[in-house]
Amino acid sequence: AFANVPIILSSGGRTLDSVGPDPALVIATPGAEPAAAGGYRAVVVLDMAAALAQPGLRSQEQAARRWFNAGALAHPGAPLVLVADPTWPVVQALIRWDPGWFAERELQQRRAAGMPPARKAVSIVGERPDLDEARTLMPDAATVLGPVPEGEREQLLVTVPHRAAADLLRRLRAL
Repeated sequence: AFANVPIILSSGGRTLDSVGPDPALVIATPGAEPAAAGGYRAVVVLDMAAALAQPGLRSQEQAARRWFNAGALAHPGAPLVLVADPTWPVVQALIRWDPGWFAERELQQRRAAGMPPARKAVSIVGERPDLDEARTLMPDAATVLGPVPEGEREQLLVTVPHRAAADLLRRLRAL
């Protein structure tokens, strides 16, 4: 499809800072996108579903940051092709080119769920007896989630209102 067009690779093992202005097909892993002289004439984002399926509270936020960063490398007016479900909120934010809309939506959802940054959070990893003891020391304002497997051990996620964070930390230091 791209006869006689050089292919340039940039990834974790060999990351390029920039590429020249000559036509080329640049294939980069997330976070390894080199700047292109004059901007890219098109940007294609693949495997969006896989990135959004990553575990963790910040996976969508991190994916949005990476994809907005990649899109920002494009020449003004160049197409940004997204291989994803167009109804996903992060895809809607990219289509609208409105990271603020996405950030506000994420913040509202985290407030509703009682997660950071609306509340302070601490992750406690250890053996079950230690986690059971930690659970007994939590302040009344704490919400304790878990335990869940964390490698060979288990993890608790404890959230508290900001005003109770100092109390929670005092109790954990005592433990």
